[in-house]
Amino acid sequence: MIGTREKIAVVGCGEISDVYLKNFTSEFADAVDVVAVCDTSETAAREKASKYGIPRIIEYTELLSARDIPTIVNLTPAFLHFSLNSRAIAAGKNVYTEKIMASSYDEAARLVITARNTGVKLGSAPDTIFGTGLRAASRILESGTIGTIFGGEASIVMGSPMDSPHAGADGFYREAGEPFPNMGVYYLTALTHLLGPIRRIMGFTNTVTSTRTFTHASNPNHGKTIRISLPTAVAGSLEFASGAIVTLSVTTESVGYYPRLVLYGTKGLLDAGDPNTFDSPVTIRDAEGRRRSVTADGGYKFDARGCGLIDLLKYPGRTGDPGSPAARALHVVEAIYGMYNSADRGRAFTMTTLS
Repeated sequence: MIGTREKIAVVGCGEISDVYLKNFTSEFADAVDVVAVCDTSETAAREKASKYGIPRIIEYTELLSARDIPTIVNLTPAFLHFSLNSRAIAAGKNVYTEKIMASSYDEAARLVITARNTGVKLGSAPDTIFGTGLRAASRILESGTIGTIFGGEASIVMGSPMDSPHAGADGFYREAGEPFPNMGVYYLTALTHLLGPIRRIMGFTNTVTSTRTFTHASNPNHGKTIRISLPTAVAGSLEFASGAIVTLSVTTESVGYYPRLVLYGTKGLLDAGDPNTFDSPVTIRDAEGRRRSVTADGGYKFDARGCGLIDLLKYPGRTGDPGSPAARALHVVEAIYGMYNSADRGRAFTMTTLS
């Protein structure tokens, strides 16, 4: 249990920081105390500090040497995560980072090893597994209601983020922020939470368009065009250690927002909805084709981003232990880049992290 409120600093005051800061200063205020914010834009930092009553604006180098702030929450763009996370860990800070923790499996593994050797805690979003939706799905699987899970299908079909008013939407086409790490991570995290570790992966990738333009009239970058070299459509098959085989597809080359996560059991089907939310409706279909909704005994019913930090602070073991927040996140990062590895090499990728 957390004995006192953990003093934390939030690094990165972009769009995603609002939900974190709101939760840290309200729903989770009994566990954490946000004492500082940090951003390369002093204007952004001052805006968030004023909005959420945070007393201190701090430079990152100053933060690393601040002995009164033991934990940082890294909400910067994904391509910066490894650099900032590694510096914080080396300085003896606990780190909870937005997804994903690093831009490659090797970098992520180095973070976990260094954190373990340094004796600090390391964890990573997403944390939607603590919501009512995936809690309800877990309960159904544990009960055996739909029998043995032998397969499934998961997909997220989206339109281009460049069609939104978000000024930083081009981050979807930068290293570690492209569609598969950015959105596929929710599905891989949910699937490994529900089914256990992945054993092998077979993947395929495609870069459907070579350029994208900011099209939304209210976007400050409206009309700007960027070149794209990273995959924008990824699909493959995941073989789990349990024997289950699940197909996964992620793309931002279509329209709208269509999430899907369905597991096949020998006695029925489980529809777990959208793993990018905390309270997605969960339904099961039995052998007679009847559908019924499933409710959870616990879990968060609101957009509780940041609850993963609370889980991290409560975790009693060492960083990297089997089942630890760091080990779970590392397994997912390996799966992300294992999909790419398989696509590049034209053969199945065998996972090395199985816990």
